[in-house]
Amino acid sequence: MKAIKEQLKKESKALLLGLGIGAGSQSVIGLDLGLKDFRAVRVKKADKKASVKDSLAKPMGQLKDLNKELHIDEDESVSINFTSDNMAIRRASIPLMPKEEIEEALRWELKEQVQLDISQAKIKFDILGEKVAEDGSKKIELIAIVYKEKEIEEKIKELKGLGLNVQGVFPSDFALAGYIDNQKIILSQEKVGLVDIGGVKTTIGVIENGKLCFARDVAAVGGDTITEAMTGVLISDKGKMDLSKEEAEKIKHEQGISSDIRIFSMMRPVLEKLANQTKRSLEYYEHRFQSDAVKKIILAGSGSKLKGLKEFISKETSLEVIQVLPENSCATGLALISDSSLNLLPKKFKAEKKAALKKVSVRMVSIALGLVFLFSYMLLSVRAINLNNELGIYRSYWQSIKDVASIKDRTTLFGYAISRVSHDELGAGKIMKELSNVVPSFVMLESLDIRTEEPNVALSGIIRQGDKLSEFMLALENSVMFEKAKLIFSEKNEDYSSGALDFEIVCNLTR
Repeated sequence: MKAIKEQLKKESKALLLGLGIGAGSQSVIGLDLGLKDFRAVRVKKADKKASVKDSLAKPMGQLKDLNKELHIDEDESVSINFTSDNMAIRRASIPLMPKEEIEEALRWELKEQVQLDISQAKIKFDILGEKVAEDGSKKIELIAIVYKEKEIEEKIKELKGLGLNVQGVFPSDFALAGYIDNQKIILSQEKVGLVDIGGVKTTIGVIENGKLCFARDVAAVGGDTITEAMTGVLISDKGKMDLSKEEAEKIKHEQGISSDIRIFSMMRPVLEKLANQTKRSLEYYEHRFQSDAVKKIILAGSGSKLKGLKEFISKETSLEVIQVLPENSCATGLALISDSSLNLLPKKFKAEKKAALKKVSVRMVSIALGLVFLFSYMLLSVRAINLNNELGIYRSYWQSIKDVASIKDRTTLFGYAISRVSHDELGAGKIMKELSNVVPSFVMLESLDIRTEEPNVALSGIIRQGDKLSEFMLALENSVMFEKAKLIFSEKNEDYSSGALDFEIVCNLTR
C-alpha cells in the first residue's frame, strides 16, 4: 500500500507540472562530478529565490548510491557539469547579424581557434553585448562553447543507468559564475577574475555583469600536480628528504604551503606557474578585449583549499583575492543555472522528458476525470436543492408564473445533468476507451476537458507530424462518440522536433 501511495504521489506531481500547476516551486539536484569525488546538492527554487536543502560528498565509486542517499525522486531533474579535451570555451566578436545566423558565423570565426573538427561539433553561445569597433562597425560580443555531443550523450546514458534524470549539462565555470551572481559576492557591474583549480588543470576566467565572459585552461597545474611535485628525493644542505605520494598529500592537507624550505622548494615551481598564468591570462583578456584591468580574483575548486595559497597568489599577482568559494559552490551553481539557454543537453533527451510526462498524464487522466465528475455531482446536487428552495419561496411570495417557470426549467436542467453524471451517461470510461482507439501514435495529449455545455470536449497536445493534423480531426469526426470537430489553434513546437505542432481541438459528444 505504501508503494502504491508513493507511486500515485509521484504521478500526480508529474501530471500537475505537465498542466502547469505547482510549477512555482521546484527542486533541482546539482551534481559536481570530479576525478575522485562527487558533490551533490538539492536546491529548492521558489518565487525567484533558491535555498540549499540537502548536500552530499562521496568518492566517485559510491555514485551508484546517490539516489538512495539523497532520496531523489525519479522525476526530479539533475544538472551535471561536463568537461572534455574535445570541449573549448571561446570569446568571440562578430559583425551584427540576426540571431539565427550567429551559429554559422561562429563556425567560421572559431575554426582556427579550436582543435576539434568544428564542422562536426555543436556550438552553444551567450550574447554578452554589443560594441562599436574602431572602424565604426557594430559588433556582437559572445562567449561560445564548442563540444562533441556524442560524448555528452554517453555520459547521460551512464547516469540514466543509475536512475538519474539528467536534464541539465554545463561546464563547471558557468556554474561557478551562476553561484557567484546568486550569492551577490560581487556587485552586479563589477568585474572579477575566477581561478578554478582542479586536480590536474586550472581554468582562469573573467566574470562581468554576472556572466562568464572569458575562460582559458592551464594544463598540468592543479592540486594533484602539487602533490606529484612534492614526491621523490630532495637533497639539500639540510639533508635528504624522500616523500611518498601519501606522505606528500598528508603534508599538503595539514600544512598547506609548508614553512619547511625543502618542501616549499618542491612545491614552488607549480605554485609560481599558477600565479604567473593567472596574471598573464588576465592581462591578455584586458589587452585582447580592450577591457579595464581586473583587480580582484576569486579562487574555486578542490585545489583552492591549500592553506596559504590565497596569500601566495595575492602576493605574486598583486591582486586582491576576495574569497575562496566553498566546496559545494559548483554543485549549487549547477542547480541554480538549470534553466539557462547554455544547457548542453541533447535534444533527444529533452524529448524523452516530454514523452515520459505525456505517458504519466494519460495514466492519470482517468483518475482526474473521475474526481471531476464526482465533484461535479456534489456541486450539482447542492445547486439543485438550492433551486428547489428558491422555487418554493417564489411560489409563496410572488407567484410569478414567469419566474417560477424559469426556475423550474433550471431545476430540470440541473436534474438532467445530475442524472447523466450519476448514471455515467457522460461515459468517462467510454470516452477514455474511444480516445485510446482514435488518438494515433504521432499525437501526444497534454490535457482533456469534458463539460456539459457545448462544445463538450476540448483536447490539446502535440502532434509530431503536423501535416497529419487534418487526419486526426477526420478520425474524431468518424468516431461513434465525437462529432463537429473544430481546430481552435495550432502553432509550431520549436522544442520537440521538426514539423511538430501544438494544437487545441474542440468537439461534441454524440447524442
